[in-house]
Amino acid sequence: MSTLPWPGPVWRGACHWVFGARGWCGFFATLPDGRQLLRHEVTFQRQTPEQSAVTIKARLRELNITLAYVVANPTLWPQPGERGETVAETFLAAGVPVIRGTTDRVNGWARVRSLLVPQPWPVLTPGAAPIISPALLVHPDCAYFLRTFATVVASDEDPDSPEETPSLFPALALLYFAMSRPMPKPSADPPLPPGAIGHELRALRDELEAGA
Repeated sequence: MSTLPWPGPVWRGACHWVFGARGWCGFFATLPDGRQLLRHEVTFQRQTPEQSAVTIKARLRELNITLAYVVANPTLWPQPGERGETVAETFLAAGVPVIRGTTDRVNGWARVRSLLVPQPWPVLTPGAAPIISPALLVHPDCAYFLRTFATVVASDEDPDSPEETPSLFPALALLYFAMSRPMPKPSADPPLPPGAIGHELRALRDELEAGA
């Protein structure tokens, strides 16, 4: 049975830029089943916006990746009544396609928690059993994210929000990413034509489930 080749993932970025502490930018790939893979990361500290843009673009060239967008901390955009070039403008002028991240921390953290809940995902091979996995996967190469994410603790003032520390910045970027696109959901099994392998098994399974 021949199948069309997978054209490859759609890549998106998420960034929390700061100057005085360590900023972070992650590159996410959308997998064929809809799950999100945090595959690569880059960090920067005490870099101007221009320098950080160069760092991000150099890493993208090295990986041969083109990002659909980079969702970033909303403080990089102009505030009401303020003038002057913003960090977001500098990034855009340098070719980093930033979009504004959310300011909604309540719904954002809810989305992050939902991304981490294991659930069944149907595999793309007909007749194969589903796998149990969260909607977000993190590659071991993203060591700074994994190290800092493990240190995130609840705030004493607000148990639903994390303590505000520089180690929180990668997790904040994940929050912006989670809120920038629809929540990944396991898709239903694709329909099979009557002559396909597994059609009879699926029909029998559906019949048994209906009679249960």
